[in-house]
Amino acid sequence: MESAGLVVGSLLMARLAERLREGQWIALSFIGMGLAAIVFSQVIAMPLAIAILMISGVLSAPSVVARQLLIQQHTPRDMRGRVNSAFIVTRDTVFMIGMAATGLADLYSPRPLYLGAALAILLCGCLTLVLPGLRQPIAEWRQGFRMRLTLPQSSQENV
Repeated sequence: MESAGLVVGSLLMARLAERLREGQWIALSFIGMGLAAIVFSQVIAMPLAIAILMISGVLSAPSVVARQLLIQQHTPRDMRGRVNSAFIVTRDTVFMIGMAATGLADLYSPRPLYLGAALAILLCGCLTLVLPGLRQPIAEWRQGFRMRLTLPQSSQENV
């Protein structure tokens, strides 16, 4: 279901990507995924858990799209392959560490372990708000949201 959510989120990003800057999309995405994972770590009903996973997939799309856009815009053409490869190796290494850490579920309850991972994702989103190159001044956030809320419906369709 998370993959289906990622597809839905990617389709939404095709229409909404220009409304915020890349750093803002990454921050919103990670904070949203972190909050969804916190809720998921406490859910006991299977249908609700499935719905939260799909929402998490939708929320992960902005970070994927924004990351690729940042790499394309800020990496020289002859270095893009190397930068993408370095990113993928790092991502896969962290993923493998996470898979190895699933053995901790034999010693501890999975709920607090998942909650810890959710808090780490939330922390990454909050860190994105202050990292140079990704952060946006609070005035720019307010201005962007104000502009999006005050656009007439016909103008929003063209954006």
